[in-house]
Amino acid sequence: MIGRLRLSGTDAAHPAAPSHHAHRAGDTTRIDAALAVAPTPDGIRLALEVVNLDKKQVEIDFPNGQTRDFVVLDAAGHEVWRWSRGRLFTQTVQNKFLSGGDTAVYAEHWEPTQPGEYTAVAILRSGNFPIERRATFEVRPSNLVATSGPVTASLVH
Repeated sequence: MIGRLRLSGTDAAHPAAPSHHAHRAGDTTRIDAALAVAPTPDGIRLALEVVNLDKKQVEIDFPNGQTRDFVVLDAAGHEVWRWSRGRLFTQTVQNKFLSGGDTAVYAEHWEPTQPGEYTAVAILRSGNFPIERRATFEVRPSNLVATSGPVTASLVH
């Protein structure tokens, strides 16, 4: 649905600069994450890429079946979309093993209905490595009509 998307922060081709690392209390294990925002022919792809910065395997614990969440805020900071809204999650503790240097990607899709500036928020809902990342992007009025050509993205400088 979008023909062009302006981004600030990060996109799949331009990862954000390294940010604060998540540490487990009393441990030196480090993981980091980046939020990639990219246009698709029918909306916006939001991807939280979580990387284990150490050589040893790490266990990421989740208090229930919800491993991540994605939220889109408008320019005023009001929530316009939340991936988890209306979804049910198991109430069983889960874990994800991530080998040294490996990356786990959690991705979802949002279909905007209004033009404007938005902030995407990606949340890793881990009990031992909670992470939140943000990226700001703009949807233009002309982008809300169906297009038959390829979708392009450009960074906002």
